[in-house]
Amino acid sequence: MVISDCSFYKIKNKEMKKSNKSVLNVQVATERSEVLNNQSLKNKVQNPVRKFPKKTFFLLFLTLFLSSSFALQAQTIYDLQICGEVVTSDNCDDLSGIEGVEGSVTYAPDTKILTLDNVSITCESTSGIISYIEGLTIEVKNECTIQTSEDDGAVTLTGTTEITGSGIFNLNSYIFAKAGLTIKNCVVNIESTQYGIAGNNGTSGENITIENSNVYVSETSMGTIMDVQSLTFVDCAIESPVGAVFDAGQHAVVLDGQVVKDEIVIKSERIYDLNICGVNVTAENCSDLSAIEGLTGTASYDNSTKTLKLDGVTLDYEDANGIVNNIDGLTIELDNVNNITVDADAFYSIFANKKVKIMGATGTLVTNSDFYMDNDLTIENCNIEINSSYSGITGGEEDVNLEIINSNLDITGQDEGAIIDIASFTLTDCSFTTPAGAYFDAESGAVVDSDGEIATQVVISNESGLETSTALVSVFPNPVADVLRIDTPTNNISVEIFNSCGEKVLELKNTNEIDVSNLQQGVYFVKVYQAEGVFVNKIIKK
Repeated sequence: MVISDCSFYKIKNKEMKKSNKSVLNVQVATERSEVLNNQSLKNKVQNPVRKFPKKTFFLLFLTLFLSSSFALQAQTIYDLQICGEVVTSDNCDDLSGIEGVEGSVTYAPDTKILTLDNVSITCESTSGIISYIEGLTIEVKNECTIQTSEDDGAVTLTGTTEITGSGIFNLNSYIFAKAGLTIKNCVVNIESTQYGIAGNNGTSGENITIENSNVYVSETSMGTIMDVQSLTFVDCAIESPVGAVFDAGQHAVVLDGQVVKDEIVIKSERIYDLNICGVNVTAENCSDLSAIEGLTGTASYDNSTKTLKLDGVTLDYEDANGIVNNIDGLTIELDNVNNITVDADAFYSIFANKKVKIMGATGTLVTNSDFYMDNDLTIENCNIEINSSYSGITGGEEDVNLEIINSNLDITGQDEGAIIDIASFTLTDCSFTTPAGAYFDAESGAVVDSDGEIATQVVISNESGLETSTALVSVFPNPVADVLRIDTPTNNISVEIFNSCGEKVLELKNTNEIDVSNLQQGVYFVKVYQAEGVFVNKIIKK
């Protein structure tokens, strides 16, 4: 599979990674006339000839006529198909019952809006979406996927259509547009072997507009964007290949006079390659991300420094990965205790195609699902706790280098292992404390115990206490049952204790002894403020 600079397609969620679903081989897309003819055939009933009295025959005829007329009046058939199933007034409010559809799909005929929300559409004999509607809008929310065979288009459009929304639209086959198509304010990733966006013949009104969007098309055999009458960019441009342009004479994107068949990347300056809880981070929302559903606390993104700041943030969202990154060199800066909670059976807390650095001497990150890394990960001067039923930190298709610097980590991966599929692993100013004798085994690409078995829990402790000053701070005993003691050069301190959900449970000043006997058993984080700096440490209440 082609590795792209803006493709989120490779691993959409854990279920796909675990099951390694293959795309079914399917036939040519069903035409509108065939479907409607088949539908009418289904409504025909052939009965053997029988003799009825005239009155009985008349009553029977009248009954059948009235019931048929009522049925025709009660149901409206729309010029739209999902997985070959005709959309009607009876099913348009909830199309999730169609075979091959998982997630939320609805159609509003009054506004001509087809809404896809965290949906996966898998087809066996047709395009995922076939539309004959003039003026259709496809609204994409969260991460949506269409899988068909390579010969069938993922989306077939014969009327003018707009694809928009705050989500990510992943297609494993091409978009076939026989009329005008606008892609606006969204992210579209197309992994296709034949072509990416294709018109009928380039002279049938296939006017394509891409506005403020990120569009990626993989390497193809015939052409990435071809057979279109015009191609217009608004607030975005072709980033690669450099020098590629639209040639009206060839009705295609070309480079040096040749139709582009290599991967093409179209980038917007206002949509960043960062997605949180299924919502794209943009120039409009980046300064305050708290409006994103599922996010509470203080979060912001600075594109000039490629820094995502999380301060006491809780991401609690079940319908998408917590953070999806495709920014090369992203820094996630932590302050206070931050939590990411997702549907751990289906999604990752952090999914990254590009290099990521997580840091913050005063910050902690607690997650209930694993990190999936398709590039290098550095964790520096912070606390990380991962409690996952699957794995903890997992490498992807590329060689992943993991570096831990002066940090505390407690990682659990119950099924597959705490740290797996890593090419190289470096510890600086920290060391393994659990399991005893743990080490990184380059052959298996995992952290193993003293017997060479992949460890399901790995604890790494820093050697400097994550202190940001020269003054030493010591917190003991740990684990603690009743009184927690803090050893500092001065009593002029402030202490805050947070539970694993990021909630502040205790706050005291000018004391070196803290009564924690009333706290429930579990993991807590102690934050000590003093004149020289801030100290953060994890404790266990027993």
